[in-house]
Amino acid sequence: MERVFVFTVWESGEATDYATVLPPEVFSKAGAAGEAIVGALPRGGGNGDASVSPEGFVPNEVFSRFLHSLVAEHAPSIPSIQAEAERIGNGWVSVIDRRTPNPKGPVPPEDIIGAFQVTAGRVVPGSYVAGEGYRLLTERGFFHLDDGLHKKLVDELIARATQAP
Repeated sequence: MERVFVFTVWESGEATDYATVLPPEVFSKAGAAGEAIVGALPRGGGNGDASVSPEGFVPNEVFSRFLHSLVAEHAPSIPSIQAEAERIGNGWVSVIDRRTPNPKGPVPPEDIIGAFQVTAGRVVPGSYVAGEGYRLLTERGFFHLDDGLHKKLVDELIARATQAP
């Protein structure tokens, strides 16, 4: 299943490549706006293709804020987050990007989406802290959320994109 799509948008004779989680049929109707855009990619080597690499990628801060608010709201209901909270009892439980090579071992800072405080085996409401080193695009590709979180992200963005202004 494709999780991030790249589209070329022409504005004033200039092409910009944008990454989005919206499927093509929705993006073509809604356009490049607000939190639907993950970020902009550099144009590739004169051949007109987008270069999907971290170099030159410009993340969209509006999308990043939206993503973190979604994680803060919905991640505590993920069974793996609940199980880890119960296991540790007290401390912090991290929300790990699924692209990380070894989620049970040392996780690079760019793959730690954020963390929740845990007390008595439960996530503390309102305790979410976004990962300072988290990156939407690394050498291992675009972010990869838990399936349930990804569906919530796409559904919410589709709802926002298809609302009448």
